[in-house]
Amino acid sequence: MAQVTVKLTLVIEDFTALGQISMVAATTVLQAMGRSTALLPTAVFSTQTEGFGQPVTIDTQQWLQRTINHWDQAGLVVNSVVIGYLGKTALTHSVTQVLDHYQPEIRVIDPVMADEGQLYPGLSSQLPGALRELCKRATVITPNWTELCLLAGEQPREFQVGHLPTLIAQLRAAGVSAAVVVTGIIRGGKVSCCLCSEEDYQWYDSPHYPGHFYGSGDVFAALLCGYLAQGCPLEGAVEKASQALVVAIEETKLLNNQDRKYGMEIQKLLAYLSREDENCENAANH
Repeated sequence: MAQVTVKLTLVIEDFTALGQISMVAATTVLQAMGRSTALLPTAVFSTQTEGFGQPVTIDTQQWLQRTINHWDQAGLVVNSVVIGYLGKTALTHSVTQVLDHYQPEIRVIDPVMADEGQLYPGLSSQLPGALRELCKRATVITPNWTELCLLAGEQPREFQVGHLPTLIAQLRAAGVSAAVVVTGIIRGGKVSCCLCSEEDYQWYDSPHYPGHFYGSGDVFAALLCGYLAQGCPLEGAVEKASQALVVAIEETKLLNNQDRKYGMEIQKLLAYLSREDENCENAANH
């Protein structure tokens, strides 16, 4: 069988059958950015895990390995990957093997496990340590503040800018060398993400709208991966991803809290990405 020459973005996270969330949202965004995708659903859920009761689940762990074996026959080339919700410690080991197998240049990991000071319901207390090990394979990680605390081996605490250097230092001491983009930080009436380096913190501010936006982290990680795969430098990719996410947030904010459980409204974001792609093509032709 001939080798596939298309450079793919691999999406590894849960597939939720209802709404625009997790793999559905990430794949739609990446394809709108011109990326060809390969999908490894870590589980199939009837709904997302919040707001709908206990979802019906299909475990895909054995299927993952058989799929990779099949893909190998086609000579798949993977140059970027975005990883989201895994939910199980055992899956972090499987995904580590996938990364080692394909060795993609761009590895964006969103260590989805917690928010507002606590783990998501049903997740093991062992998961933060397992995700920390997986993050050693990343080039970029996108935790929220709670997840950053847990990855650094600390109990979640209220956000303080002065505590950022300590958490980053603890991550480095644990062997995580990836760039760190902390998301969803509320400060000064804005919601911000922070690109953290050893001595510098770059802030990207966006309007803050009340309420919870399910799936916003999935969309942000996909946007970031897509811009990096397009060749944007990290700082530019974070800025562009932040700006693009605002388009989806402003559309989704019109929904009530009950309807937001279905994930992000991304119709306007897809149009935005399409216009952006056209502008890039026009600039390249002049």
